[in-house]
Amino acid sequence: MNNLFSAFLFNVVSIVFPTLIYMIFFSFKDHFKDGENDVALDICLIFSLFIIYYFCFIIKVDDNLFSLFIPILIAFIFNKVRTSILISFICYFIIYEMGHFGFYFFILLALYFLIYYIYYKRNKTKLFLTNCFSIATILFIILYYFINNLDYLDCIFYIFIYLISIYTIYFLINKANNIINLYNSLKDIEDNKILKTTIFKVTHEIKNPLAVMKGYLSLFDINDKVKIKKYVNILKTEVDNALLVLKDFSDINNLNINKQEIDFNKLLLEIKETVFPFFNDKSISYLFKSEDDIIINADYDKLKQVFINLIKNSIEACDKYGKIELNSYKTDKYLFLSIKDNGCGMDKDMLDNIFTPFYTKKKYGTGLGLCLSKEIIEGHGGSIKYFSTLGKSTTVKIILPI
Repeated sequence: MNNLFSAFLFNVVSIVFPTLIYMIFFSFKDHFKDGENDVALDICLIFSLFIIYYFCFIIKVDDNLFSLFIPILIAFIFNKVRTSILISFICYFIIYEMGHFGFYFFILLALYFLIYYIYYKRNKTKLFLTNCFSIATILFIILYYFINNLDYLDCIFYIFIYLISIYTIYFLINKANNIINLYNSLKDIEDNKILKTTIFKVTHEIKNPLAVMKGYLSLFDINDKVKIKKYVNILKTEVDNALLVLKDFSDINNLNINKQEIDFNKLLLEIKETVFPFFNDKSISYLFKSEDDIIINADYDKLKQVFINLIKNSIEACDKYGKIELNSYKTDKYLFLSIKDNGCGMDKDMLDNIFTPFYTKKKYGTGLGLCLSKEIIEGHGGSIKYFSTLGKSTTVKIILPI
C-alpha cells in the first residue's frame, strides 16, 4: 500500500509541477520574449522526467516505473510533438538500462504516436486523446503484471491510480487552457479599451475647436469687414488647434508637454475670445480676474485646451443668465487659478468620479474631457480639484508651478 501511495505522489508531482510552471510563465509572458514560455514547459517536463528517473533508477523504486508516462502524456496534450519524441527516447533508454521490457515499451510509444496521429489528422478532441492513452496505458500495465506474475490486486490498484492521474492531466490541461484563453481575452479587451479611450479623447478634443468655429461662423456678417478679419484669424487658430490635437494623439501612450515661458494674461485673453460665443448664446455673465505680468513655464496650447474645456463645462452647468468667475494669482513658486459657476452643481457620486474615464451624466458626453485635462495639468507638475454643492455652485481649483 505504501508503494501505491508513493506512486500516486509521483504522479501528482509529475502532473502539477510542469503544468503549474507553464501557467505561471504564460501569465508573465509579456516580460519574456516570444517562445520563452514554451521553452519553460519543455524544461519543466524534462526536469520532472529526471526526478522520476532519480527515484526509479538511482534509488531503485521500481514500482514508480509507470510515472515515466506522465511527462510524455503532458507533452502530447500540449501538442508538443518534438518534446514528446525527446522525452520518449529518454524514457526508452531509462527502461532499457533498468533491464525492463524495452521492446514492449517501444511498442507502447509507437501506439502513443499512432493515437496522436489519429487525433491530429481527424481533428478529434483532447478527451478522445486522453481516452486512447488510458486504454493503451492500462494494456501495458496488465502486460507488465502478467509477464512478471505479480499480484493482480496490485495491478487493479495501479490501473485505478493511473486512470485518476491521466484524467487529472486532462482536467488540469483544460483548466490551464481556459485560464490562458481568459488571459488572452482580457488582454484583448484591455488593448481595445486603450484604443477606444484614445479615439474618444481625439473626438472630444476635436469637438472643442469645431464648436468654436461653428459659433463664430454663426456670427459672420459679410458686410462687416472688421469682424470678418477678426473671426477669420480665430477660425484659423482653431483649425490649427484641431490639427495639433490630431498630432498629439498620433501616439496612443504619448502626451507631449512642451514647456516654454508664456504670458498667462495673453493666454486668458485668447481663451476669453474663444469662448465668447458660448457665453453669448446663454447670456451668461463672466468675470476674468488676474494679476498683471504673470509669466509661467508651461505648454501654451495644452493649457488653452484645458481652460476652454473647463469653462465650457461651467457654461453647460449654468442656466440662462448664469454667472462664471475666473480668478488667478501667483506666489513665488505657484500659479493659483479657480473657475466658479452658479450652475446645477454635483452630488457626491459625480464629484468622486469626476476624473474617471467614460463616467459622464451628459447625453452626448464621453467622460474623457476632464480625464485628459487632469493628465495635462499633472503633466505640468500641477494639481486640479473640484468642489461642488448640488443645486448651488461648482468650483475647480488648479495649482501650477511657475
